[in-house]
Amino acid sequence: MQSNLITPYLSLLANRSGSDLYFSTGARPKMMLDGRLRDIGNDIMDRSGMNETQASEFDLNGEVNFALSMEVLGRFRVNVFRQRGETSMVIRLIREVIPTLSEMGLPRCSARSSRRRQGRLRARSPYILAGMPFLPEMS
Repeated sequence: MQSNLITPYLSLLANRSGSDLYFSTGARPKMMLDGRLRDIGNDIMDRSGMNETQASEFDLNGEVNFALSMEVLGRFRVNVFRQRGETSMVIRLIREVIPTLSEMGLPRCSARSSRRRQGRLRARSPYILAGMPFLPEMS
């Protein structure tokens, strides 16, 4: 991939240990860091991360998924899509090391469920149990 306008954002994501980048037409780019969305940089929407085949698929289907691999920064999963007539892009950093359950803040009892090959995992939200029909707004 050639250097383009999103490379500094990819670098910021990797170096700050963020998880996702969000780009939307008419909005400032955002990064998910420590479980919170943070505004970063200026408003950009750039197609230079896509090759010709990916750009054609996006034009035809209104959506394209692909991976980026940058030698120093790592691997990224990219989803470019149209929603409500606007173009958006979400980029996720693919970690080389999978975090442990305790690093993810999950209880030890979830280890048994995570090793299952089949079946369903039923989770309950404290908001549903409290009779709240939706999650409260995150700020």
